[in-house]
Amino acid sequence: MFSVVGTANALPTSDDFNSEMNASSHSMLNERIYAQTDGEVETIILQLGLTDEQIAQLYQVDRQFSPKLDELYPAWNQAQEELEVLIRSEDASESEVRKKYEEVESLRRQVSELQFERRMAIREILRPEQRLPYEEYIEQRIAESDS
Repeated sequence: MFSVVGTANALPTSDDFNSEMNASSHSMLNERIYAQTDGEVETIILQLGLTDEQIAQLYQVDRQFSPKLDELYPAWNQAQEELEVLIRSEDASESEVRKKYEEVESLRRQVSELQFERRMAIREILRPEQRLPYEEYIEQRIAESDS
């Protein structure tokens, strides 16, 4: 979830969160998140009213899915570029083009499946009243990145 606005490597670990769980932990977490993401993640945390436990769980989900997605996105983009080159090539055979197309589709499916699984994991963390605002936030972010 949070990799949209930052990298997984920069995120605190659940041990960091557990050691900070005290009376001032929420403000400490928000300050840490704000510093790492220019406030974009803090905005959604505040809008949804996430608890410290939910924040820690969401970071865990991010650490679970981001490394694989960070690996797949560039591979998928590269394969798409290679497919375009093959399609335009006078020398590429139909079988070469079809093989590259299958590679692109395989990577697309893997990305789609991981995105879905990440979304389901996040859905389990959020309370029912937090789900719609979260989905609206994600749709807005997607629309902004597409424009």
